[in-house]
Amino acid sequence: MRRAALSFCRVLASGFPIVSVASCQGGGGGTTCSAMRSCSPDAPAAPAACPVTSPDAPSRDSRLRDSRFRLGRSSAGLGLFATVAFPAGARVIEYTGERITTAEADRRGGRYLFAVDDRWVIDARDRDNLARYINHACRPNCEARQVGRRIWIYARRPIAPGEELTYHYGKVYFQTFIAPHGCRCAACRRRRAA
Repeated sequence: MRRAALSFCRVLASGFPIVSVASCQGGGGGTTCSAMRSCSPDAPAAPAACPVTSPDAPSRDSRLRDSRFRLGRSSAGLGLFATVAFPAGARVIEYTGERITTAEADRRGGRYLFAVDDRWVIDARDRDNLARYINHACRPNCEARQVGRRIWIYARRPIAPGEELTYHYGKVYFQTFIAPHGCRCAACRRRRAA
């Protein structure tokens, strides 16, 4: 799979950016989907093969109670923490939400917009997406990747139980929203304290 390129971000007319990732071209080897069952890399595109997209997929409410995660206070506010270990390269969680056009995203604005391509955006404003609680970090333990028309969060390195999940939000988002107030990720806090 090709890794996401989170450095590109389109700023909306309202001043809010839409984070964008590069498309995944597929690849060999199995991965673990968010239901913790083995799937092939293209399983998300095949509803019968993937428990997340099958008719038996967990409801939104059950995804909020996923035992692999807990919400908790972090240095940046509310964050998502692992309750189980994730090996490097593991598919951790999907960034879900309403699929809207970029024109609708421009009209709505918001901070939980993730661009799928030039035409479509995932809007996670409704709080039924646990991945929306993953905070920015300058040295993150996760990364976003696009697989088909879906956004998945993968572990960049092994993640221990109790560790906060983080990924880099991209240069434009960082400069627009984080830099003016100071980054509150662990790496930046350590650098300021030294």
